[in-house]
Amino acid sequence: MVTETQLANLRPAQKGEVRNPYGKPMGTRSIKALLRQIVDSNVEIEEPDGSKSLYEIERAIWLQAVRDALKGEKNARRDIAAYLYGKPVQYIEPIEPPETDEDKLERIQNRIAELDKQIEEQIEAEVTARVEKILQDQVQN
Repeated sequence: MVTETQLANLRPAQKGEVRNPYGKPMGTRSIKALLRQIVDSNVEIEEPDGSKSLYEIERAIWLQAVRDALKGEKNARRDIAAYLYGKPVQYIEPIEPPETDEDKLERIQNRIAELDKQIEEQIEAEVTARVEKILQDQVQN
């Protein structure tokens, strides 16, 4: 069941009303800044030959990604390729709206007009050929 206090929190703040009077504490660092500090620090990594080397964490992460990619891990290969060459662009073809009855009727009428024109051209060509044949026959007689 919803309490009266919970309902009060759902109402928008009035003009001049402060809902969070203390706000974010001073000196609070963002997660991005904390992560950057950690990544910029150093870590000791055991090499494949057994020796130990000191690397920046960022470099160690990429070294591990390359090792994983060489082992055949698809995600590591994909991530490295994306950083080196960029992610491939995925083209999405627009979805055409469904054909309306008016569009269908217009398409059919246009097709009928095309067929009528073709028939007229065929008839005209046939008539012309017959007339020429008749004229040739009359010239020969």
